[in-house]
Amino acid sequence: MKGVDTDPGPRITADDPAVRVSFAPGVDHAEAGGQAVEILRRDGVVVLDELVEPALLEACLQQIVNRDADYHLPDRARNHGSYPGRHTAPLVIEGALSHPAIFASPVVREIGRSLLGPDNVLESFGLLVSVPGAPDQGRHYDGLLFEENNLDRVLPPVAFAVAMPLVRLDEVNGTTAFWKRSHRNRYVGGPPDFVPVVPLGSAVIWDFRLIHSGRANLGDAPRPILFSVHSRNWWMQPEREWEFRYRKLQIARGVYDGFGKRMRDFTVRADIID
Repeated sequence: MKGVDTDPGPRITADDPAVRVSFAPGVDHAEAGGQAVEILRRDGVVVLDELVEPALLEACLQQIVNRDADYHLPDRARNHGSYPGRHTAPLVIEGALSHPAIFASPVVREIGRSLLGPDNVLESFGLLVSVPGAPDQGRHYDGLLFEENNLDRVLPPVAFAVAMPLVRLDEVNGTTAFWKRSHRNRYVGGPPDFVPVVPLGSAVIWDFRLIHSGRANLGDAPRPILFSVHSRNWWMQPEREWEFRYRKLQIARGVYDGFGKRMRDFTVRADIID
């Protein structure tokens, strides 16, 4: 994450139906996925509504709580993150988390093939947590190839983030604010123009170059989000020395043994956990 402005911008709610695509029952997923690709190219962010069954996400959260009731407490020995009140905890892909809709959604994978090439990979998969009282983040992008010039704005994307919340994201427990098209156009500041409410079952994808800001958690409960990064197979997210302890992609042996070649290629960077 690279800061561009310590000011998070005004606290506003700004939704935009033109940046949302429905995957409700009966919708042609291939057609909807194509719409999502075009929106990502244009605006740098898209919300995929009704992508996952809420009951499956509830099962994922229950599994996480059963394994570690203190998941929301930062543990610098194994967590990743430098923003106050926020951290990303490692997860093992097993149980409910091993359902393909969670870590390898066919819709998201097809979007990845369109934007990142046929050999794109899963770079990381973890739990992004914002605790009650966490402040707004400063405005930032997640990564550029060439930080010293504007070359990235004319290049194809190298990575995108996928946020699949395990609770509703709204004005109380917070969401993410976006500056649409800042992955292509010069960032000039001002208020965000997309601050979506994200219901349980929906997901948000954004280009790594897009300016955004996680909003404050004004509620009284943690805000857990399944967070993954998909990238071109030659790109790897840079790590600081203190981040080397963080295991960013872990798959249980029993789950991995059931993968075919295409899924193993997609998860080639994983640590296999016995």
